[in-house]
Order: sequence, then C-alpha cells, then structure tokens
Amino acid sequence: MSLSEHHYPRRWVRRGVERVLALAVPLTAGAIIAQIGLAFIAGSLLLGTALLTAILFIPLLMRTVLHPEIEVCADGLRLHPILWRDQFVVWDAIVGIVDHPLLFNDEAMGRTLHGKRYRPREGAVILVAGSARLLPLYRILGGVAGANNATAFAISSTTHTDYPLLLEAIRSHLNQPIKDLST
Repeated sequence: MSLSEHHYPRRWVRRGVERVLALAVPLTAGAIIAQIGLAFIAGSLLLGTALLTAILFIPLLMRTVLHPEIEVCADGLRLHPILWRDQFVVWDAIVGIVDHPLLFNDEAMGRTLHGKRYRPREGAVILVAGSARLLPLYRILGGVAGANNATAFAISSTTHTDYPLLLEAIRSHLNQPIKDLST
C-alpha cells in the first residue's frame, strides 16, 4: 500500500526521456560491439573509438536510474527507474543521505528564465546498503556522490513532486541529518 507517490512534475518530459533512452542505450551498446568487431577489419583506431563510446555510455546508463519515481510505503520505498524493473528498498537498507553533487544553481540565469517563480533547486542522494540488491547501475551514482562503491539514488525538487515531503519521510526513517560532502 502506497502512502505517497512522487512522480516527475512534467510527465511528457519523462516519457520523452524514456523514449530517447530506450533508443540510445541499445544503439550505443551495439555501436561499441560494432567498433570492436570492425577494429579487426579496419584497424586498431576503432578500438580507441570503442573505448571513448564506452566511457560516454556510463552517464547514459546512470541517467536511467538517477532520479527514479518513488512510492513511499509503510515498510520502505518502491523505486521506478526510467528503463529497468521496479525495485523495493526497505527502510533498514537506507544508510545515509548526502548532498546532491550534480545540482548547480545559477541564480542569475534562473531569474532570467523563470522570473519571480525562480526557486533554487534542492536535492539529496540517498545511500542504500548492498543488502537491498539494487541494480549495479545504482553504484555509479554512489561513486559520483563520493560514497565510494555504495549503491545510491537521487531525489530533487525538480524531478519529484512534493520533494520536501519525500525528503522528510526518508529522514524520519533514517534519523540522521544530511551529511555535507565538503567535510
């Protein structure tokens, strides 16, 4: 039973991103395989391009799990990533909250684009214990957030409806303040 649901504020944007990622992920994986195969025929330079494509594939994969839609339940959180299957995280598996390292606020540009409606973006990265058995893709964000090899997912005020309510629900089950990454 769901206590609250936190979706993307603009459903059409999420559907567009979902379609683009559904095309880009297999095409990029196929391009890497094709470049490696062609390297044996056309030359070793294609191995370098395959490596570059593989490096660029990492942020693409991270985007598929970065800000999943979330259902808050009595016994945990249900994550709905863009491409992959839903996963459930029990409250005991959440081990920490850190600042979101990928959010940047530019007040001048924000005021130019949004005028009086501008509000600085807020966000947090939720660290999850390995016992939750989240997809390995969630480890990429843990590394970006400075949590070494921890699995993690992110929430933000621009990608989740009722962000303060969601953050408070997670904090209340964690009983821990947000850690500052700069310390």
